[in-house]
Order: sequence, then structure tokens, then C-alpha cells
Amino acid sequence: MGLRLTTAPTTLAIDLPTAKNWLRVEDAEEDGSITALIKIVTREVERRLDAQLINATWTLTLDSFSSESGQYNLDHYFLGDIILIPKWPLSSVTSIAYLDADGDSQTHSASLYDVDTANIPGRIKPAFGQIWPTVRSDVLETVTITLVAGYGASQASVPDDLQAAMLMLLTHRYENREAVITGTIASEMPMGVSDILDDYALPLLF
Repeated sequence: MGLRLTTAPTTLAIDLPTAKNWLRVEDAEEDGSITALIKIVTREVERRLDAQLINATWTLTLDSFSSESGQYNLDHYFLGDIILIPKWPLSSVTSIAYLDADGDSQTHSASLYDVDTANIPGRIKPAFGQIWPTVRSDVLETVTITLVAGYGASQASVPDDLQAAMLMLLTHRYENREAVITGTIASEMPMGVSDILDDYALPLLF
């Protein structure tokens, strides 16, 4: 069971011109270093929030469809027969594949389940009148959910206050680059950054 990044974003959550303008850097000499710091700051924010800022494809593997089946489940992925997605915001579900009771690979029709992308965490549940199919009980990771998480495909999709928090954190990391480069980066964040991120923090579910 686990969540794996399968297709990373093709754009940055904060683009280079925005970052340079914020840092008041005009020449191109430090473009590489600033781009690297943008990626570091993005990973910090995403790890702290269990979030995905720019759209990316993830694969979630589970040992069954619900916590009620009694097979190899970690209950924090489920609320009864509702599957909770541990990466937010959920944008869409691409496919759900599973091994049936005979061990054959099947694709679950999208008409048989509902996807909630409006709430955090995102949720998947059987459609009205439907139940999850029976899966092979003696095999791990019998269910594979391919999904897209993220606010959108560009920096403009990321909420303004999250962008502001990232720029403040970028400034902090830029002014303390030696710690970042040598791997001794401090875990604490500037207070203003923490305040913004706390507003987005989820209850401890995963």
C-alpha cells in the first residue's frame, strides 16, 4: 500500500521571474541557484501539508476497497467504503484497476463510483446502489488508483496566500543558502509562513 508520484509537474509553483522580482535580483547569474531553491521550498511546503501545488499524477495502491473487508487494511485510508485520498487537492481520478477474485486484472467503470474533489481530503465512494467489487484476498496491492492532484497546471492556480508563504520562505532560504546547500537546513520556518500554512493544515488523518 502506498502513494507514488508517477508524473511530476512540468512547471514550477513559483516561476523564476516572480522569484527574482521578489528577491530583487536583476541579473541572470543566480538563475540556477534560485530555481533550485524554488524546488526546495516547494517540496518543503508540499511535505508539510501533504499537498500537491501544481498538477501531478499519483498512483495510490491499496490492499482492498474498504476497511470492512478485513484484508491488510490501514484504516486511515478508509471511512467505511469511502476511500480517502492522502494527497490534496484531488483534481480527478484517471482510473481504478484491481485484481478480481480470480486474480485477473480489471478496470472499474467510472460510472460505478463517485469522486468528491470539492472537499479535503478528496474521496471516492461507490455510486448510488453500487458496491465495490470483490478482490483477490491473498495478494497485496490489489487496487490501483491513478489520480491527478493539484490546484492546476500553472502558478496562477496556486492560492495567493500560499504563493506569498512560498516567497517568504524562499527569501529565508536565499538569505541562508549555505545551510541549504550543505544539507543543514533548519526545520523551523518564519512565523508568517507557518501561520499561513497552518490555515491549510489537515487534521492528522494519514
